[in-house]
Amino acid sequence: MKQRELANLYTEYLLCQNSQASATMCSSMLDELVKHDSFSRMLKVGSYESKYVWLKGKSILNAYKDKPKILSIDNTISPKSDSMVNEVVNWFYDHSVGRAVKGINLMIIPSYLGHLSVKKRRQDEVSKIYKRI
Repeated sequence: MKQRELANLYTEYLLCQNSQASATMCSSMLDELVKHDSFSRMLKVGSYESKYVWLKGKSILNAYKDKPKILSIDNTISPKSDSMVNEVVNWFYDHSVGRAVKGINLMIIPSYLGHLSVKKRRQDEVSKIYKRI
């Protein structure tokens, strides 16, 4: 499989992924039709930073620019009172208790673009990936 085809597959995987992403998980999702080493080599050779993924995702969003859009942003804090402060665990204001608490701040950002919701989009992307192979 060519470098560009691998990059497109992996990018579509990243765009429809709603949790951690890895070359191994992408390969597993494709039932090992493409080995994870192929994705790892592709990532090592190319320059696939966040800007690359954003430009790919932006082209999908532009297709829906004339449709009604809803972006809902919500956060919740998972308390971690016994943990040390680090890159993830910190002090955040928790409006449900009216004070700052130590924990992990989780952002939930579901979106709705016309008739296309995030969950539907993910299912569509997975089926596209299978159709391309």
